[in-house]
Amino acid sequence: MRRSQAERSAETRTRILAAVIDSIADVGLQRSTAAEIACRAGVTWGAVQHHVGDKE
Repeated sequence: MRRSQAERSAETRTRILAAVIDSIADVGLQRSTAAEIACRAGVTWGAVQHHVGDKE
């Protein structure tokens, strides 16, 4: 069965937030860039920006 857009979006957001936490724990806040987080989450930089915005 195909997952809904809302389910896929929620899963992506969860992966991104987990990547944020891992990145901050590993390299610190200053070095946790959107590109670093995207790589860890397996998504594009645009997906990170869409789901969580910028560092602020």
